[in-house]
Amino acid sequence: MHFLRKFQFSDFNQAKTAFLFLPSVLLYENRMFVKNRRAFIEKILLEDIIMKKSLSAVIAVMVAVTMMGCASSSKKSQSEAEAEGANASESTVLVEMVSVKGGSFSMGSESGESDEYPVHGASVGSFKMSKTEVTQAAYKKIMKKNPSYFVGENLPVEKVSWYDAVVFCNKLSAYEGLTPCYTSGGTTDTSKWAAQAAVTCNFNANGYRLPTEAEWEYAARGGTAKESFLYAGSDSIDEVAWYEANSENKTHEVGTKNPNSLGLFDMSGNVWEWCWDYYSEDFYRGGSQKDTKGPSSGEKRVLRGGSRSNSYGDGSSVCRVTNRNYANPSERYYLNGFRVVTAD
Repeated sequence: MHFLRKFQFSDFNQAKTAFLFLPSVLLYENRMFVKNRRAFIEKILLEDIIMKKSLSAVIAVMVAVTMMGCASSSKKSQSEAEAEGANASESTVLVEMVSVKGGSFSMGSESGESDEYPVHGASVGSFKMSKTEVTQAAYKKIMKKNPSYFVGENLPVEKVSWYDAVVFCNKLSAYEGLTPCYTSGGTTDTSKWAAQAAVTCNFNANGYRLPTEAEWEYAARGGTAKESFLYAGSDSIDEVAWYEANSENKTHEVGTKNPNSLGLFDMSGNVWEWCWDYYSEDFYRGGSQKDTKGPSSGEKRVLRGGSRSNSYGDGSSVCRVTNRNYANPSERYYLNGFRVVTAD
């Protein structure tokens, strides 16, 4: 349980001592979790000196309170509860989610590549999707490494395989106290997974996972808005995407182009995004599909959205919302990243 309290100090040293040495106190500034406690407190003093005002700091803090109940073998220790509180506080910084109301739509294109037709009816349930592609800051926080070629906290992570992406999903789920979606070798514990072993998905779990191909296209089209734009949010690619003609052959910080009507950024361009589905060139020929999870087997996995670089023309065609791509799930290519979804 957590509750918000306000502490007022007339003396800076009193505030500094309290916040530096009380581990149960979590600091926030502009709704962002403060990681460097000492620097934050000293910054308050510096600002006070510069402005030549007497210090009267009112700091909103979240105090983790361990609720003591009856003795039980399942009861968490205070340190565990505080750690969970810290994790929950930081999670909103790692991945911001957007609600996508489920519905039906026309999937595919009659004027695209051969694997994009025929246009067929598809439906998906409600879900939440990350507002942006997973950033390097988020990936590094969870995975303790950053494989990206272009390095920057707010750049999309790239050079990640499909397997890397599902491992991240399970680890992020565990970090936030959610039920992991992916199982391999009978366990959701990724540390016990064999390399490139078969992975199954529990779509009823509340943890993070990759979007299905149908969920991805539905969200790119604006969900229930059923947008008919070529790209995610516009017919003008320069408004919504970093691609071959404008990217200067590098990735860009997420969320710097316009979003689509759902508030999703970079669904077109920047990096290709892994989906759950196996790839099949003629899968659409099976007709209308309800809440489809894609083919039951295959060798390649689907990629969607296009990227900042492409060798075909100006690169705009691969950024269309209906364009399909694929790769070996073990491939770590510098154009490939991902975003995540959860149950609504």
